[in-house]
Amino acid sequence: MARLEKVLCPACGEDDAVSLQVTKTMMAPQSEQWNFDRCNSCAMVYLNPRVVQDEIGEYYQQYYLPYRGGSAWGKYENLVNKDQLKIDNARVDVLSKYTKSKVNSILDIGCGKPSFLKAARDRLSADCAGIDFSDLGWRDAKEEYKNINLMIGEIENIPLSKTYDVITMWQYLEHDYHPHETLTSLLSHSHKETRIIIEVPCFDSATRKKYGTHWAGFHSPRHTCLFTPDTMKTLMDRSGWVLEDAYTHGTLDPYILDWMSRMEKENIDWSESMQSRFTSFVLGKILRPRYFMHKQISQGFMTAIARPK
Repeated sequence: MARLEKVLCPACGEDDAVSLQVTKTMMAPQSEQWNFDRCNSCAMVYLNPRVVQDEIGEYYQQYYLPYRGGSAWGKYENLVNKDQLKIDNARVDVLSKYTKSKVNSILDIGCGKPSFLKAARDRLSADCAGIDFSDLGWRDAKEEYKNINLMIGEIENIPLSKTYDVITMWQYLEHDYHPHETLTSLLSHSHKETRIIIEVPCFDSATRKKYGTHWAGFHSPRHTCLFTPDTMKTLMDRSGWVLEDAYTHGTLDPYILDWMSRMEKENIDWSESMQSRFTSFVLGKILRPRYFMHKQISQGFMTAIARPK
């Protein structure tokens, strides 16, 4: 088992928490248990103890479904890729909604497979850059993303002279080991009109209450913190940002989180092809209950938009 470390609350920095939920390792072959604490000071939920940062890569191997993308679904790969394009375009729409002038530059943190950046470049003709700690998301598609500046590393590897009109984190901040430091560092890559757009799982959601320890939003041990609009505001205030808006849905269909939670409960082998599960996945999506469309109550995701103070 990987080495572990105890941590303080990622949102407020306090050392006053109680154990809230024990989960198992998710979307990986390892068989381990993980503890999530809730901070008594700000109600932030976070993994504690957690894998030391230089060993977390053990849980991001080629079996990891987000890295596999459409190829994980066998003969249905093209259909899955088309659905991803819809998500990418929805993200460009969010970006356009919250920016007051033409977007000339975009930085995506934790870009993974950088299809969002490609969609943004195609639609907005913006200078696009992405950074991730691994190139597994684009290693085999360099020609497709040749017009995007893709970097391997951490925030400190971004050129200090570069600022961006928009900084995005799509399902990234919950993975971040130092969210306060990350957000503070990004101020140096911002100007007064910069907007940061963050989409994360929402702890205070119907799917979490429904699935409990099997909720895929825990994503143990990759997710180090789980947000609500209130804890996101606490973190933003502490990090030099002003939270302009926060709403309890995202660009990802919450049905995806529901399905993943059911698969975690069934303890499937995530390294296998998902092809045989495609028909039931689509059928479930078509027949899902109406409450999945209710955006006032989070079904699993939330979005936050902030500007520098």
